[in-house]
Amino acid sequence: MDLLVQLMKTAIDPQVLINICWGFLVGLFFGTVPGLTATLAIALLLPLTFGFPPHIALAVCGGIFMGGMYGGSITATLINIPGAPANAITAIEAYPLTKKGQAPRAMRVAAFCSSLGGILGVILSVILLYPLSKLFLAFRSEDKAVLIIFALVVSALLESRAIIKGIVATLFGMMLATIGLDYFTFMPRITFGVKPLIRGLDLLTVVVGAFCVAEVLTQLGQRLGAVDLKGVRATLRSHSWKEFVFNRDDLKEVGILNILRSALFGWIVGVLPGGGGAMASLINYSFARAFSKKKAEYGQGSVEGVGAAETGNNAMCGGAAVPMVLFGIPGDSVTAIILGVLLIHGLIPGPYLLIEQGHLVAALYAGLFVAAVLVYLTFLLAARQYVWLCSVRKSILYPFIMLAALIGLYGSTYSFDQLLISGCLGLIIWYLRSGGYPTVPFLMGFILGPLLERFVRTTLSMKSYSAFVTSPISIALWILTLLSIFIFGFWLPKLLKRS
Repeated sequence: MDLLVQLMKTAIDPQVLINICWGFLVGLFFGTVPGLTATLAIALLLPLTFGFPPHIALAVCGGIFMGGMYGGSITATLINIPGAPANAITAIEAYPLTKKGQAPRAMRVAAFCSSLGGILGVILSVILLYPLSKLFLAFRSEDKAVLIIFALVVSALLESRAIIKGIVATLFGMMLATIGLDYFTFMPRITFGVKPLIRGLDLLTVVVGAFCVAEVLTQLGQRLGAVDLKGVRATLRSHSWKEFVFNRDDLKEVGILNILRSALFGWIVGVLPGGGGAMASLINYSFARAFSKKKAEYGQGSVEGVGAAETGNNAMCGGAAVPMVLFGIPGDSVTAIILGVLLIHGLIPGPYLLIEQGHLVAALYAGLFVAAVLVYLTFLLAARQYVWLCSVRKSILYPFIMLAALIGLYGSTYSFDQLLISGCLGLIIWYLRSGGYPTVPFLMGFILGPLLERFVRTTLSMKSYSAFVTSPISIALWILTLLSIFIFGFWLPKLLKRS
């Protein structure tokens, strides 16, 4: 209840509210324009957070996160081009509705379910954060090491289309994290005599390289075909504003049980390291289709499917922040960068962050909560203008994004060496992505690798190897790891293919 009270106080603070609003609009823009994502938006703005108070920086990140997650559904609905992978499932059901002249119906269902899913995800997180934090206080160094192994395994396995490549990407990130001074001996490692590498690779440098430079290079190599926006614009203008309001019939067709189930499963996927919005929407869409009484509508324009996918991927946002706050383990690529915001401000994730500086955690969730409310309110005010976002030319945007990212990196580090390292890393990640190697496991490996090494070496300095398999918590985590290998490596891929 304390966290909920702090969240409400933060949400009504005028200064925080204004910053959440502009953060939400930035996230909405980046999420709507195909190829731009909330991850790219926060990575681009990460250097700017140096000048923000911590609570403002986290609130803005929350606004960007939720806005970007919803924004991709707009282009998915109107032009069949998902703004982000999390909205690919939405396009399957929403675009057929648009072709039938029911664009307002698809848009209002997506907006309302996104808003409600985001709100429910935040409420679940706020209720469960304190109990989970008390549980984590019982973890010893060996338990934390096994927890990180569990997180890395799940992150790699959730790349179900390329599990081996996910594992390779994770190991590559862990390898890069070993460059620099050894944490215990302060001796340089894997520097090859290059002085700039002695300080290691900064998180900001890696984020800009992997999520700005590599993303820009990837998107510039993809050309979108011409889109008939005149027809879409005319379709939206032909409907009155009342047709953009979610109504009782929509709720009956989507189903209250479907919404609640999707919010819960979306939140759970968010808590899993590396889950992300794409996995949340896919799982919820599969379950909605499996339990639906109108299976014939799926693939032809199912309102039920749109609601399940959009509820799930927005509920994921609240869940993804839970492991980041309590364990320092990001739930997805966006929270991995938000973790960088915490570290930039000298904040160490863990139960004590929640206990001693709960107002900062409340600020992050206030950003998510207010942005979730803004999703539907903004839709009601500007639904017809959303089509303009679909026409933004990314060939003009990306050079400016690249320039802004590099300028921000230099302004934060004052180092041309870091610029060069970031550029080289961006080229490497771009090449790996072109070969199907995922970026999220790479970033998870880079962030969690040093923590794993630290906890393993700390444990071995006081105990033997048996400590990792004799502690009750460690045993439970090993069992969860084995179950995850079975569920995400074998059972879930087969289930998703059937549906």
